[in-house]
Parts: sequence; structure tokens; C-alpha cells
Amino acid sequence: MAPRAMLFLAVITGCACSAQQSPAVASASTTTAATPAATSGGVMRVETIAHGLSHPWSVALLPEGGFLVTERDGRLRRLDAQGRIGEPIAGVPAVFAQGQGGLLDVVLAPDYKTSHRICLSFAEPADDGTAGTAVACGTLGDNALSNLRVVLQKGEAFANEKGFSPDVLAQTRLIADMLPLTRQVQIACDMVKNGSFRLAGVEAPAFDDDETTLAQLIERIDRTLAVIGDLRADQIDGSETRAIHLKMRNGEFNFEGQSYLLDFVLPNLFFHATTTYAILREAGVPIGKMDFIGAQR
Repeated sequence: MAPRAMLFLAVITGCACSAQQSPAVASASTTTAATPAATSGGVMRVETIAHGLSHPWSVALLPEGGFLVTERDGRLRRLDAQGRIGEPIAGVPAVFAQGQGGLLDVVLAPDYKTSHRICLSFAEPADDGTAGTAVACGTLGDNALSNLRVVLQKGEAFANEKGFSPDVLAQTRLIADMLPLTRQVQIACDMVKNGSFRLAGVEAPAFDDDETTLAQLIERIDRTLAVIGDLRADQIDGSETRAIHLKMRNGEFNFEGQSYLLDFVLPNLFFHATTTYAILREAGVPIGKMDFIGAQR
């Protein structure tokens, strides 16, 4: 239910396996030079495009470019075509990352181009310390914060091209009595972070509102995506009726989880993301609707 890339899962369980000692975590090679490898079908060229992953297990090539990669200890990540590693995608099921268990294969559905559905195989933990083989299928989505990040990057590029400091944009307002861009981004991030953690019934980490530059605001978005990526889908599942109590400057408010998400978190997120977009567009940054909503696949 967190407003970021999520997998909404249907799980099929299988046979059980026992706990074993976890082997050492491996990292991808840092070698980037192409290496020829002879096969029965001819010579293949092996080239490392990314490094720093924790025990990468399975790769799925995305038709829009880039890859999905599973890390055995329970993370699913998107890599772009240049090998840049994205933040962990939220909503991946809890895995039993011991012995040969963990997050294993990722496969695109045959109709992925229209459905965006993927399937994961993994070792699912059981209450008795064993694990069962499971398969989960879900929908891979985009998220408003990632799109906001792109908009800020375009603001940086515009300022550099025009010969002024990008940090001027960070303090720009749409009109005198509205908050500057800096606060718009901070509030958007806090809506996602605090909303996700409240729905999970966990105290959210506090972020200092000390950003003064676009680069720092982009880093704040990255930190926000990173902390909500640590939440599991099962922590949020069933939170539709969870009691949410807010103390704000204009009073106290009580919600149930679903109304909190739909009537408070999402409207606030999109208000502040939209205002950020409007500030940059009014300043001349060449952005359009597709930058705000993200590329449609």
C-alpha cells in the first residue's frame, strides 16, 4: 500500500526444507572488460555491466530496457541499461535466506508489455524454522517519488545549461505565500515515509529538514525510497482497518488505514509533487506531463 513500486502477491506454497547455515555473501565481479567464452554454439562475449550486488541470483531482461535482478537475501532491484542499480523494490515477500534458500528466480509474464506482471520463486519461511518453496506473481509499478526525482534532475540540468546555480530553484516559490520547492519535496517524501510506516504499525525514522540544494533533495528522495524498501508486504497487508491517530497544528485526526492512505497520504503526496512540478515549469524548466506521470510501458 506504500505509494512506490510495489508487488501485489499471490503465493503458491510447495515442499518444505530444513534450515542450513548460510554461505558467505558474494558480490558481483568488478571486472568490466569483455571476456570471450567458447561454447558449442560459438564464442560468447561475457561482460560485467554492474557490480556491488549482494549475491545476484536471477536476471530478467525488460523489454523497455534494463533488467530485473534478484538478490538471494531477499531484494529485487531494477538495473538500467548502463548498469546503474536502483533501490530495492517494495512488496517482495519475506524469504528464508539460509542454506540454499532465499529469493531465487524472476520471470516476466508472457504479456508483460501490457500487464507488467512478473513471477518470483523463493524459499518461504515457516513458523517451525523450516521453509517451503513458493512462487509469487505480482504487478510491477512505477512511483511518484521516482518521477519527482527525474523532474528535479531536469531542473538541475536546466540551471546548468542556463548558467545559474540549481540551488536557486530550491528556494523558488510558485507564489509568495506558498512554501518553497525545498519544503514541497520534503513534505512529499515524509508523506510516503510516514504513511508507509504508520500502515505497517512501525515507528518511522525521522529525517532532518536541512536540505538546501536540489542535489540534497534528490538524495532525500533516495533515502526515503531506501527506508520504505525495508518494509515487507506482510507488514502492511490487512492494515485497512488499522487505527491511525495524527496530531497536527490544526487539530487531531483519526483514520482507519484505508481512508488514511486514500484520503490523506495520496492526496498530500500528489499535491506537493504537483506543486514542485509547477514551480520548475514556471521557472522555465522544459518538463511535461510524461515527466510527472512517468513513461508508460
